[in-house]
Amino acid sequence: MARLLAGHTDAVRACAFSPDGQRLLSAGDDQTLRLWNAQSGEQILACQGHQGPIRSCAFSPDGQRLLSAGVDHSLRLWDAQSGEQILACQGHEGSVLSCAFSPDGQRLLSAGVDHSLRLWEAQSGEQILACQGHQGRVWSCAFSPDGQRLLSAGVDQTLRLWDAQFGEQILVCQGHMDWVLSCAFSPDGQRLLSAGSDGSLRIWDARTVSPLWAIQVLPDGAYAVTQGAGNRVIRANEPAWRWVGWNVRGPDGRITRLPADTYGPLEQVLNGTPPSARSQC
Repeated sequence: MARLLAGHTDAVRACAFSPDGQRLLSAGDDQTLRLWNAQSGEQILACQGHQGPIRSCAFSPDGQRLLSAGVDHSLRLWDAQSGEQILACQGHEGSVLSCAFSPDGQRLLSAGVDHSLRLWEAQSGEQILACQGHQGRVWSCAFSPDGQRLLSAGVDQTLRLWDAQFGEQILVCQGHMDWVLSCAFSPDGQRLLSAGSDGSLRIWDARTVSPLWAIQVLPDGAYAVTQGAGNRVIRANEPAWRWVGWNVRGPDGRITRLPADTYGPLEQVLNGTPPSARSQC
């Protein structure tokens, strides 16, 4: 462990590096947003104002402002030099779980338990639009690198892409078998990344909604990489695998194992060839 930063008095829920890497930001259940010196570990300031735990935080692109999202239904903007609150965005009808700055720092994005994704004007705090479509709470949100699209992940097992100007839904990615908890754009904006409570990490084509890759962790800590909608196994981290059905998915959608007397060498897994049954490798 390089350095321990002590100051929060309850669970720390979110953290971020400043754009220049010189400062750290943290947020927690003690209702505070804290700024730290990344080299010395000293606390620079603590922002207080939320009336409940804070679930998400972010730096503005220029590092001069801080953003926080809390269970008090608010999104709050802070001055990174003084720690003073600049404005509070009110509109969510429940806890705000995720937040982000637009690439140009002029807009704010939030997602919450009210099933909505909301876009705000960073200067006035006025709501620009609300995106409705998720059938449950929205856990995570992100801006595309060009700021023209929005991404959201929800408990309805979907990843959704939206138009940032009109709030219209562009596409829906379906494939996760449980809550989608986190999402991100690739640096070029051509791919989408999602992580879910089904134990998988998935990469999608942002234009066609086609699943490109999926990584699933098995209960014993092993993993498998599948390709495309057909879930073809292309990589595993053991020399022999015991797979169920070779459609990869069990009834619940998770990757499971074949009976203990069925084995397949890694080469067969890479080629997508079913293994033969034998007593031992």
